[in-house]
Amino acid sequence: MMWNPQQGLRIQVSGTMYCQDGLTCISCNLFAASLKQQGQEITAPAGLDDVYVTTKSGQGRDAYFALSPTGRYAPSDDATVNGTPARAVKVSVAASATDAYYVSAKDSAYLLKLASTRDGRTSSTTHLDFGKKKTVTLPSADKTMTMDAFRARIGC
Repeated sequence: MMWNPQQGLRIQVSGTMYCQDGLTCISCNLFAASLKQQGQEITAPAGLDDVYVTTKSGQGRDAYFALSPTGRYAPSDDATVNGTPARAVKVSVAASATDAYYVSAKDSAYLLKLASTRDGRTSSTTHLDFGKKKTVTLPSADKTMTMDAFRARIGC
């Protein structure tokens, strides 16, 4: 994950995701994998490996770093993330959803890791290189398609 406050957010998983000014661009392969996790058997069509599905998220990129106000420190779960001592902040989102935020023990403004569980599915995001300059550039218009265009390509 790379974040530059002036340029936007770039997330790479089994694909890549960008977020800037309420616009989210998610690689077709990652989007298809996400739909598959939700029970929809989707395969990204050939030729879309470097194309991104765009959606208006309505939330700012800083939402990826915000801790829930209901979070509570959980000292028994404190850890080390990439060599940095981290305090654990646990949040119960719902009966089948929990989050564990790991913030720098020296400065809680630095979110180092997020581990989430949703209906038995787990995910983890580790944040690296705080303070190092990175350049984030959204995909060009010729490398994006709307959600409706993607659904038309996959026959939904």
